[in-house]
Amino acid sequence: MVRKLNATIEKCEGCGGNLVFCPDTLELTCEKCGKEQKFNKQKLTTKRNLNFDFQEDNYNKWVESNKVIQCKSCGARIVLNKLEYASNCPYCQSSFVSLSEELPGITPDGIIPFEFDGDEALHKFKAQVKKRFYVPRAIKKSLPRNKVSGVYIPSFSFDLDSKSSYKGVLIKTQTYFKDGKSYTREFSFPISGKINLPFRDIMVEASSQITQKQLSQILPFNSEKAYKFEEDFIRGYVVEHYNEDLKACFEQAKQIVDPNIRREILKKYAYSRVQYLDIDTKFYNEKFIYNVSPIYIFEYNYKKKQYVTLMNGQTGKLGKDLPISKIKVAFTVLIILLFIAGVVVLSILYSN
Repeated sequence: MVRKLNATIEKCEGCGGNLVFCPDTLELTCEKCGKEQKFNKQKLTTKRNLNFDFQEDNYNKWVESNKVIQCKSCGARIVLNKLEYASNCPYCQSSFVSLSEELPGITPDGIIPFEFDGDEALHKFKAQVKKRFYVPRAIKKSLPRNKVSGVYIPSFSFDLDSKSSYKGVLIKTQTYFKDGKSYTREFSFPISGKINLPFRDIMVEASSQITQKQLSQILPFNSEKAYKFEEDFIRGYVVEHYNEDLKACFEQAKQIVDPNIRREILKKYAYSRVQYLDIDTKFYNEKFIYNVSPIYIFEYNYKKKQYVTLMNGQTGKLGKDLPISKIKVAFTVLIILLFIAGVVVLSILYSN
């Protein structure tokens, strides 16, 4: 049975056992007798303006009823309700955790609940690992023993509209034939213009342990299934305290959308390469939601090396941080090189 770190303790009315959140039913379930208990759930429909004042009643209530513990090994900070003490860190499994003097911070606006439990997560992990071509055959045949932790990670989700003006120079390559031989030539042409683009649900992690690159590997989360935050959702799981504030995450959101703006501009033109492209972007109608989102963390060893792989706790999508077979990678590179060499040989024969 996969162990869960309890974020709160509530007693079953029937037998007095602990109540935890059940991903299968989206209700509370007694760990002892299995009795189900419903709780109030509301869909999350509103988003806040970027200049929202967090000093409100919900914030004060969150601070009064929650505490923060910190792992002395990896530094992770976890919000625990009613001082239910965690014996292990969900990220590094260290038992060296202690109470922090830090306040739990702003109350989450929304929560995307877990949709399957840790046992099902382990089943999904094994099934997906077996389908990954570059994972070593040895690990597919005998999967290592996994430590599985379910954690709600903090994140800010942004909506923003953009107005961009741009100018630059693109290069186009043309191929032509003369006297039975092929030639190429390049010519440049200037571009300029304006483009307006909307961006929705740009998710930026605010975790001290999860990077944006790791998060991007398991995205997306379905925001339509987000609920207004209720502490009943986190019974049986832990919530990580955010490590980055709203301002820093918004700046990162703008960096995330910048390549998309560039891509949409270049899609308008036929070109071979970019000589330069200057883009000036203004953002407006900025809104956000502070969410906590579900991930499973798999920790295991392979050939004396420790691996940590993430899974989306809503969709089951597995991250890419897995052992890689060097032999399979080398074989793939060899095939590509042989293909390129074949193309070169054919082009030489054709030109002669």
